[in-house]
Amino acid sequence: MTITEERSKAVNFTDTYYRSGAQVFVAEDNSAITSAEKLKGKKIGVVKSSIYSDHAQTLTDKDKIVEYDSDITALMDLPTGRLDAVITDQMVGFRVMKEDAIKIKDIGEPLSQDDQAVAVRKEDKELLEKINAALAEIIEDGTYEKISEKWFGRNILEE
Repeated sequence: MTITEERSKAVNFTDTYYRSGAQVFVAEDNSAITSAEKLKGKKIGVVKSSIYSDHAQTLTDKDKIVEYDSDITALMDLPTGRLDAVITDQMVGFRVMKEDAIKIKDIGEPLSQDDQAVAVRKEDKELLEKINAALAEIIEDGTYEKISEKWFGRNILEE
């Protein structure tokens, strides 16, 4: 779950176990779009009713934003040329890139960054400590990085 101030009023969060955020993706062979600043006038795909639409509206004209029911469907339209870019969660795009299922690449810095953690009931302090200890252990012994590399092709805690 994304750590927010509002949510922290209701639950305790463990230490961050990965970082993600809104990221721009383009077709792997696209050399024209190298940063978000180059998206003006370009066709951008986003998931309906998502924060990604808000990001897109700051980068291109409203009539150039195409809404999709799923991130994957939007990403599939990149290599076909139906879209110039897609804004979606980093982890969605990184996983697609790792699987080599759709020929895409990430460009520029993330448009936003969110820390993800496990939400624990306020009264479960012992559970919170145990989860944090387990997380620290797998980070320290390298297990976390191995898992991250296997599934995402990079260390998602350091993104």
